[in-house]
Amino acid sequence: MEKFEVTDSRNQVMSVKEWIITMLIMMIPIANIVMLFVWGLGDSGNRNRVNWAKAQLIMFLIMMCLWIFAAVVFGSVFLALFRGEQSDF
Repeated sequence: MEKFEVTDSRNQVMSVKEWIITMLIMMIPIANIVMLFVWGLGDSGNRNRVNWAKAQLIMFLIMMCLWIFAAVVFGSVFLALFRGEQSDF
């Protein structure tokens, strides 16, 4: 009895050429964000790229939360400093 392996193109390792094309697409403004959602949330496509896009989206969300937190902290510090230094002119 022969053993047949079914190869799924989604499981193949991405070539250097495919990674270079992916990185070039990530350099295009707005298209990069759209493609991250297409690759990360879509069911089709190479699983390496899908997992990479999901990781990029998660890191983007983490960084946005950190930036918002930092903006609130520094904004409140500066607001407190400026309120405390009002002079009588």
